[in-house]
Amino acid sequence: MIGTIWIVTLALATFWVYWDATRNNIGRIPDADGFFDLSAIGWASATACVAWLAFPAYIVKRPELKRRAASAPIITPWRRQKLCALGAALIAIVFCMAPQAQF
Repeated sequence: MIGTIWIVTLALATFWVYWDATRNNIGRIPDADGFFDLSAIGWASATACVAWLAFPAYIVKRPELKRRAASAPIITPWRRQKLCALGAALIAIVFCMAPQAQF
């Protein structure tokens, strides 16, 4: 049961990070350097792989990323289609992983 809850929480956090980053036009700025200069999918991927580190980092850096995006917005083409694809992939992962967790 705990495993299933963790998988669902991880999927929701990953989806939310991508949704929020693309909604706020947060992305990788070509001339900027730094560890936290990630694209929207980079933030989502980091959340999926190392959620205990990337999700809190995104929450803490979010105000600065939004300020930076206001001056240099990164528009995500095909945003809705990418959100649907990411959501479908995460749902598939949850259903594939859920049988391994005990209900």
